[in-house]
Amino acid sequence: MESSPLYSPDLAPVPQHKRTWNKWNLAALWVGMAVCIPTYILASYMIRSGLSWRASLAIIGLANLVITIPMVLNGHAGVKYGIPFPVFGRSSFGTKGIHLVSIVRAVVACGWFGVQTWVGGLAFYSIWNAVTGNFDEPGLNFGEFVAFGFFWIVNMYFIWKGTESIKWLEDWSAPILILIGLLLIYWGYQKVGSFSQVLLQGEQLQKKTAIAIFEPSKNRLAIDFHPIIGLNGLAKADSVQVSYPHEGKWLQTRREKLETKHTMGFWPASEMIDDDVLDGKIPVRVSFLKGKQKPSEVEVFVGRGKSTSSQLWEYLLWFTAMVGFWATMSISISDVTRYAKSQKDQI
Repeated sequence: MESSPLYSPDLAPVPQHKRTWNKWNLAALWVGMAVCIPTYILASYMIRSGLSWRASLAIIGLANLVITIPMVLNGHAGVKYGIPFPVFGRSSFGTKGIHLVSIVRAVVACGWFGVQTWVGGLAFYSIWNAVTGNFDEPGLNFGEFVAFGFFWIVNMYFIWKGTESIKWLEDWSAPILILIGLLLIYWGYQKVGSFSQVLLQGEQLQKKTAIAIFEPSKNRLAIDFHPIIGLNGLAKADSVQVSYPHEGKWLQTRREKLETKHTMGFWPASEMIDDDVLDGKIPVRVSFLKGKQKPSEVEVFVGRGKSTSSQLWEYLLWFTAMVGFWATMSISISDVTRYAKSQKDQI
C-alpha cells in the first residue's frame, strides 16, 4: 500500500510493461562491469605477485563460476517479484534490520564508486595530456582532480537520468569495449611478432622488479633488479636510481647504468635506513630511467629474506579477491534483474 511507511516509488515492484531489459541488455551491462581498467589491474597484479597467466586465468574463471550461483539465485527474486535488494533483504533482516545492511552496502558502494571515478578521471587526464602534449609529473596534481570532477559529473548525469539511460549507455559501450580489447591484443601481437611471444614476454612480470634484502651481519643493504628485457635482449631502461626516506624526504643515492642482471649494494646500511625500515615497514623507492622519458618508479619494502609463502596461499588469496570483486553485485543483483523481461533473460 502506498500509505505504508515501508513504501517508496523507488522500492515498489516494477510493473511488467516497464521491464524492458532483455538478455542482450543484461549481457551489455555485464561487459561494462567486467571489461574495465580495475579488472585489468586486478588481473595484472595476480601476475605481478608471481602467478602464471595460466593460473591467473584459471582462478578468474573459477571465481566467476562460483559467484554466478548466488548471483543467479538472488537475481531470480528480482525477476519474479520486481523488487530491489532493500526489499528482498527484508525477508532475511526484517523491515528495520535491512536499513543497517543497506547503509553498509552504501558505504562500500561509495568507496568503489570513488575508485572507479578516480580511474576514469585519470583516463580523461591522460587523453588531455595526449592532445595537448603536456607532461604528467609524478604524484598528485590539480589537473587530475579536475579530471576526476569531470568524470564524476558524467557519472551523475546517467545516474540522474535513471535506469533506461544506463541501459542505453551499456548497449553502446559494450561493443566498443570488446573491440578495444581485441585491438589491444592485436597491438601486442604486432609489437612482438606472435601471440605466443606475447605470453612469453609476460612471464617477465612474474618476477618482482626489485627485491631489497638487509644483511645484518654485514650491515649491508642489497637490491637485486629484474628489469623488463626487450626482444633485443637488453633492458628497456637505461639506468636505475634508488631513493630512501630520511626526515620526511626522499634522498637520492647514486645512479647506475642498468644491466640485464643488476645488484646495488649499500654499506653501511644503518646510515641510510632506520630500524623501522629494517623491519619492512618503510619502502625504498627505485626509479628506472630512459632518456628524457618519465621515470618508472616502484617502491620496495626492505626484508630480511625472500618470502616463503606457499603457492597454495597465493591461489587462495587471489581466488578470494576475485570472488570479493563481485560479491556486492551478487547480493544486490536484483536491483538490475527486476527490469528483466524473464528468468531466461537474467540467467
